[in-house]
Amino acid sequence: MRVGFLYPEMETLGIQYLSSVLKTRGHETKLFFDPQLFDDTITQNQPLKLKFDYKDKLISEIDKFRPDVIVFSVLSTTCEWAFHLSLTIKAKMDIPIVFGGIHPTLVPEEVMRNSFIDYAIVGEGEYALLELVESGFNKNKIPQIKNVCYKKNEVVVCNPLRAPIADLDTLPFPDKELFYEKMPYLKKSYTIVTGRGCPHGCSYCCNGYLNKIYNRGYLRRRSAENVIAELDWAVKKYGIKHVYFDDSTFTYDRNWLSNFAVHYKKIIGLPCFCWVYPTDVDEGLIGIFKSLNCRAVEMGVESLDERVREEIFGRVYSNSDVENALKLFRKNRIFCVVDNIKGFSDDPEKEVMDLVEFYNENRPNKIYVFE
Repeated sequence: MRVGFLYPEMETLGIQYLSSVLKTRGHETKLFFDPQLFDDTITQNQPLKLKFDYKDKLISEIDKFRPDVIVFSVLSTTCEWAFHLSLTIKAKMDIPIVFGGIHPTLVPEEVMRNSFIDYAIVGEGEYALLELVESGFNKNKIPQIKNVCYKKNEVVVCNPLRAPIADLDTLPFPDKELFYEKMPYLKKSYTIVTGRGCPHGCSYCCNGYLNKIYNRGYLRRRSAENVIAELDWAVKKYGIKHVYFDDSTFTYDRNWLSNFAVHYKKIIGLPCFCWVYPTDVDEGLIGIFKSLNCRAVEMGVESLDERVREEIFGRVYSNSDVENALKLFRKNRIFCVVDNIKGFSDDPEKEVMDLVEFYNENRPNKIYVFE
């Protein structure tokens, strides 16, 4: 079958893995990419947005490709974009539309109430999508496909959830060509994940919900050898110059990380970036980072009000832990970005001043504030 994927604004590993699995079974895939120029999460300009709107071009490209199914990977921040485009596609083509990703996983029934969406996939999608495609969308087979939601007599039915993939090493490497064809500059920094899930259950993050629906069985990690094999393949195929580890928390398993760092230093050696958790940061981690040639990190602080941080966000550590981490990064010249969520304090003015004073004394390289 011919499978068309739609995605806006940036690269996503989710679609790359879906495509790789489909290709191993002989299916053809193609990405229809909307750069959302002047209408992304950072820059919005209505006149320029209209001038550089890609939707008509996307519809024309889809029509030429003649896919058997259209698949959207949807975040809550992109659902309106996906809804609008799905409605446009349905008005012009008689084609099944599938929604997957974290937004349909969180609210599948709400997503499926839209008449222009035929199927939703909850949770991990590689083998659910493969089975759905290979069913030929046969109504008699779909009730047996786990993770799939469909409509029966206008009623939304969600099939049971399958267990998460036990051995991530069995997955093919992600299909990078989908996005590299559209954005060749992505080859400079190779985005990769060494596992799936997160040991933490932060209230604002999808990993907390995934931990819940999978009964905390969602956290898994690839072998160090498998990750190194992918990176070695990427170096030889694309000549990558940098590695971007996109795991939600890269630093949670010190034993795995120590073993991985030995292989990485010997075989790869490229500068890299990763996401860290404050309580993971100590002199031992810094030593591992030196082996990894880690030049930059991003760390969620979220709030300096420890009550807000623990009771609302579900993150348990002290401001001293954050201070210690920042000192170590600064001492070892590791570029550090910190994330903060504003607006949950009982005293908004004090909240801002606390941030200013704390970061004036404990300086990161960049500060992000979300509200």
